[in-house]
Amino acid sequence: MKKVIALDDHPVVLAGLKNLLETAPDVEFCGGFQSVIDAFHWLESNPTDVLLLDIHLGAEDGIQVCKTWSSRFPQLRIIALSNLEQTAIVRQMIKNGAQGYLLKNAQPNELLAAIHGPGAYLQPALQELLAREALGITPAGRDFIPVLTRREREVLQCIAQGLTTKEIARELFISVDTVETHRGHLFQKMGVKNATSLLKMALEKGLISQ
Repeated sequence: MKKVIALDDHPVVLAGLKNLLETAPDVEFCGGFQSVIDAFHWLESNPTDVLLLDIHLGAEDGIQVCKTWSSRFPQLRIIALSNLEQTAIVRQMIKNGAQGYLLKNAQPNELLAAIHGPGAYLQPALQELLAREALGITPAGRDFIPVLTRREREVLQCIAQGLTTKEIARELFISVDTVETHRGHLFQKMGVKNATSLLKMALEKGLISQ
């Protein structure tokens, strides 16, 4: 019996998962959480096999949550459940410890296959996207625009203005470490490795203007 919880800031999604998993074989749905803190407290106190994790959690970032919790709870199977199908984000979640990635339009049998494992699970539609990307094929209509948090957009605008990390920290009244964290998230979401590539990608996707 797999003990499963879900972390998503949309109550409708949590209600749907509850309805689905409460009747699923060999699954005990232990709860849905909208708060990262509440989910963390649950994991600290209760044995849990699987976490279904959204990527955008209001002010929190599921990519970083995945990285932190996969180290903190090594026996926990983290499955990303998201509307985001950018291959860069899929790869980053797997790199950060996720053992599966599904879109929210996944079929129930796909979700159950991811929950029961035992290995890494990628929804077949995502496997195809990654394969096509490896072959240099860009599917029509899939020019994705990353979804950024309000603070990430502010940091991006500051980078576009040529501000240094310390200047961004002063401008936004946040710490240098926090700026670096947001910068890292921007790199992950854009699938880039440096500020030059970040700004080029942001221009192409209309996230900043010249």
